[in-house]
Amino acid sequence: VLSVYNLPDGTYTIDYEDAAGIPQTSTMVVVADVGTITGLPEGMYSNITVTNVGCTSLEDVDVVLIDPLPPVINDNMDMDPICETDAVLDGVMPHDLTLNIPFILGNQSGITVTFYEALIDATSGNNPIVNDTTYLNINPTPPVSMQTIYVRAVDDVTGCFTMTSFTIMVMSTEAEIPNPLLECDDDNDGHYYFVLHNTITLNEITNGNPNITVTYYETLAQADAGFPGAQLASPYFNVITYNQTVYARAQLTTFDCYRIVELELNVIDGPALPQGDLLYNQCEDSGSSDGFVIFDLTSYEITDLLAVIIANGGDVSNYTVNYYTTIDASGNPDITTLINNPVIFQNTSTPDQIIYAIVTDNITGCESIQPIRLHVDLLPEANYTQQHKCDDSVADGFTEFNLTEYNVAITGGALNGEITFYTNQTDAEFGSGNSIIPNPEAYVNTVNPQPIFVRVVDQPTGCSNVALMVLHVDPLPTPLSSQEIINQLGNNGVMEACDGNVDGSGSISEQIAEFDLTLWEAQILIGNGPGVESGVSAAYYTNFDEAVSQMNMIISPETYTNTSNPQTIYVRVTNDGTGVIPATNGSGCYVIVEFQLYVPIPLVSISGNDVLCVDENGVPISTVSLPVLTANVIPDGPYNYQWALNDVVIPGAENETYTVSQGGEYTVTVSGPTNFNCINYASFTIETSGIPDDFNANVTTNAFADSHQILAVATSSNPNIEFLYALDGGEFNSSGTFNNVSPGLHEVTITDSRGCWKEVITVLVIDYPRFFTPNGDGVNDTWQIIGIEGIPISIIYIFDRYGKLLKQLDPDGIGWDATYNGHQLPASDYWFTINYIEGGNPPIEKEFKAHFSLKR
Repeated sequence: VLSVYNLPDGTYTIDYEDAAGIPQTSTMVVVADVGTITGLPEGMYSNITVTNVGCTSLEDVDVVLIDPLPPVINDNMDMDPICETDAVLDGVMPHDLTLNIPFILGNQSGITVTFYEALIDATSGNNPIVNDTTYLNINPTPPVSMQTIYVRAVDDVTGCFTMTSFTIMVMSTEAEIPNPLLECDDDNDGHYYFVLHNTITLNEITNGNPNITVTYYETLAQADAGFPGAQLASPYFNVITYNQTVYARAQLTTFDCYRIVELELNVIDGPALPQGDLLYNQCEDSGSSDGFVIFDLTSYEITDLLAVIIANGGDVSNYTVNYYTTIDASGNPDITTLINNPVIFQNTSTPDQIIYAIVTDNITGCESIQPIRLHVDLLPEANYTQQHKCDDSVADGFTEFNLTEYNVAITGGALNGEITFYTNQTDAEFGSGNSIIPNPEAYVNTVNPQPIFVRVVDQPTGCSNVALMVLHVDPLPTPLSSQEIINQLGNNGVMEACDGNVDGSGSISEQIAEFDLTLWEAQILIGNGPGVESGVSAAYYTNFDEAVSQMNMIISPETYTNTSNPQTIYVRVTNDGTGVIPATNGSGCYVIVEFQLYVPIPLVSISGNDVLCVDENGVPISTVSLPVLTANVIPDGPYNYQWALNDVVIPGAENETYTVSQGGEYTVTVSGPTNFNCINYASFTIETSGIPDDFNANVTTNAFADSHQILAVATSSNPNIEFLYALDGGEFNSSGTFNNVSPGLHEVTITDSRGCWKEVITVLVIDYPRFFTPNGDGVNDTWQIIGIEGIPISIIYIFDRYGKLLKQLDPDGIGWDATYNGHQLPASDYWFTINYIEGGNPPIEKEFKAHFSLKR
């Protein structure tokens, strides 16, 4: 090989001498400054002349002929096509060109291979491809991008090279990103069934290429793996609400090459409508009862049908509403049942009819269907009534009505009615105006009779009806009033009578008599008129409320016996139609008047001392005054008196007072003052008390006991006498036992409970002091036996704690002053012995030992 460098491109004539020295001429084409003559024999070449366009340049070049060029083993070295898998569809992919070297060189070694984009560069060795392991092809032409790569194989020893080429190819799957799939949600939950394998989406992805198969996956990883079990079925129910991306794998059928594109699934809410059926209520027309009314369907749109859209800030002008009476089996409206004029639609079935509102979003085109139940509510019952009420005491034709008392009659007992009362019919019909009666519980009529208009509103439905109610004020009967009875009849309106029989022992037993209550009936019923009022009757009662309610009427008023004294009788005069021809029930109005019954017997009580003091033999104590009983009588006399003891009349005891000489129940019978048939009684019990048969008070415990008790006892054969006991002026009680009594003298007082007798007994409790304080303050300065005067004591010895005799006391002396031989002894415990005689028969001499404390 003979190569010439650094010449401008063109054709040259080369003169040279070959290795044998024989002149030679050749034509050389120079491309990119390089020209080559090949196939020369081995040897040394010199005197080379290069001539171009008549110009001759003589160069002396030493040319050495070296080893043969490296052979190319395989001329068909095209690399396998590469599938474009990156995100941008541009036909460019990275290539590892070095993977083709084994095919170029075979088993040869010592050869360096470089790659070039252009032949001229491969020839010259300039501009080799540097990134030959990640080479990006140039000038792509998707879907099939092909490029020739030039190869320069250089012998590492001789520098000789051989050139060849091969083809690289990028296969691109022409998969385009499709338009999002949009579906209108039928229940606005963000989910819908998407038809993925639809023709439009398929053509958008494949651009009409029949050699591309498309499958769909939920995740990119699934699409990249192409796992058949993960392929999405069509229709597909989106798992992510409203907006979900799935992945389409576009696979070439002629080559294992695919591309993944995203497919966006968008669920668009239909117009948001209320949940469940809507209810449109309409009240039945006044005066009609057929259940058919005119509905203005559009009037409910803002308040009901489109309320959710409005609450969510929607513009209702972006929506169109149509109404249908029927939907087909698929749930779509039957267009033949379109309600052409929804403003004046009359229901065709009653009380309920279902229609369907189709609400269309004018922007998205999505629709929602809302069932609507048209319901016709019946008017509440409102009955005509006439209400009669009796006049009040003023008798002017005006009285107070509680209009609410008539609600049941007006509504027929319905419980759901809201009732208001008006004096004007128009106000009642519209439920407004100034004629509403604000306080129907206390309404006074303004004319007699008076029409009242009652508006009844059914609370569950809001439907209303108006009833007429007429108020009538009926006049009262006109008997004598209670005051007129006082002024005109009897003893100031008091009917009097006496029994005359002494037949009871209690006060009221002699305050009863038989009365003819009808004695004054004619005068009462005539009243102040010219004669007896027609159509009225009288009935008699002992209780005002019973006269009002007509309960417990006196059955035989002509022979009535009083039950209290005095006693009020109530006369109910009722307009009941009595004696009226033709017969009538009357108005029922009534007046109640009253008069008094009185049995004029004296009111008797007895006063005086209720205790008789007697001695142990039951004879009155001469030093105590006898009780004197006095009969106290109202009103003042004169009266007749008779005293009795234990229901036995005391002969001669006929005065106002009586002196008692024995106990028992005393009764005085008093009659008078004007009618001595009127008799009354009073009773008074005299109890006896006084001196006991026996009594005493003694100490029950021995001298020097740890605790002392005094027992006082009084007895009497009279069981009515109660004795009381007190110690040292304390409180009296029924027990004479006194415990924990201190040593020394005590006074026990015994008395009867009624103050007839009292005795004081002195009792001595003998003991010794547990300590003494000889400090000269006059209190406990010496130690001596307490109550020593009440017991015979022969001798008293005092010892210290070691048994040393300190003092022998004189029982009649002042006691020990805590000295020994004139010296004060210290504070300590000291012991004593005492010899004494204790009562008995015979008496017993005893010795007692104990100790006491000396405190300084």
